[in-house]
Amino acid sequence: MPVLVNESRLPALLLPGWSLDRRSQQTVIVKATCNFDLDGHLTLADQQPPLVLTDAYRDEPTASSLLQASEVGPFKQTAEFYLFGTAHPAHPDDTSTTTTVSLQGPDWQLRKTLLVVGQHRWKRGLTGLTRGPIEPLQPTALTYELTYGGMDPKTGTRLADNPAGRGYNPGGRLLNNTDAPCIEYESEFKANFSGGNRPAGYAPLPVQWAPRYRRLGEPLSEQALNQSVCPWGDAVDPRVHHCAPDDQQLPTFITGGEQLYLEGFFAGSQRSVELTLPSAFTQVRLYRQQATAETYTLACDTLLIDTDKKQLSLLYRAALPTQSVMMDANDGWLVVSPHVGPQFNESYDAN
Repeated sequence: MPVLVNESRLPALLLPGWSLDRRSQQTVIVKATCNFDLDGHLTLADQQPPLVLTDAYRDEPTASSLLQASEVGPFKQTAEFYLFGTAHPAHPDDTSTTTTVSLQGPDWQLRKTLLVVGQHRWKRGLTGLTRGPIEPLQPTALTYELTYGGMDPKTGTRLADNPAGRGYNPGGRLLNNTDAPCIEYESEFKANFSGGNRPAGYAPLPVQWAPRYRRLGEPLSEQALNQSVCPWGDAVDPRVHHCAPDDQQLPTFITGGEQLYLEGFFAGSQRSVELTLPSAFTQVRLYRQQATAETYTLACDTLLIDTDKKQLSLLYRAALPTQSVMMDANDGWLVVSPHVGPQFNESYDAN
């Protein structure tokens, strides 16, 4: 395994893992964090947060959402984005607001709008379960604890798609979970409980929640596990290491120039914040004794948005097949040059 030589100011790691087709590989991961302002200016942050090695939960892992998602998976098939932040009402007495994320590439666009409302409860009505009076909206953290899901307190069953949420009443007839969700898809908000509610959020999903564990495919048999140290089989979803919701998966990798629009996330400002994602220098080089240097190109496969901190983080990843990195100790160096990472109106020589 080569030695990682990180000459950049960005966090970088070289880790063992497996490819989608279950081949052993080494994966180099680089993380770049940028600050932004409400006028759309992006700058590389002076303090670069480290790569997140493991999931971190808000509370008990079986019944809470993620504070942080692991960033060190061995591969992603295309890019995805996820967001941590807060919804802010436009006026003090408002009972609702909307938040919107829009990301646009050369020939694709993804737009997602969530409705955020004040605290309220389900109540029984002539037409079934309906929403009670909605309180004025306070600044609201966009967590899965406030969207549809959670536990039926009488049976102890939890919604597999979101065990951390609120308002889950199986069948829609018995009123066991009275707290109504405060975060929903704008296009699906209804005054009555229909039973077709679904969790609505921007944040990454824990691996044990249904949208994530479905990507694992069929579990391997004991015999197959004994024959291979790779934990997934041939039927695994190519998005096995993607952690964002399905409607936040992009059709391509991020290459720079994409337009990002954020609305409803900033106190005192309801106008859209418009950002242009930076292009990047993405080549790393593997040097070995008595061998020609090999160049590998990093792909930007993750955009992490934190609207509270006004920061974007971009994750860049490349796989080195095992046959390229099997060598004696100290017989090779994978170099992350000072130029790797986002470029802000600067030009660097790739050599």
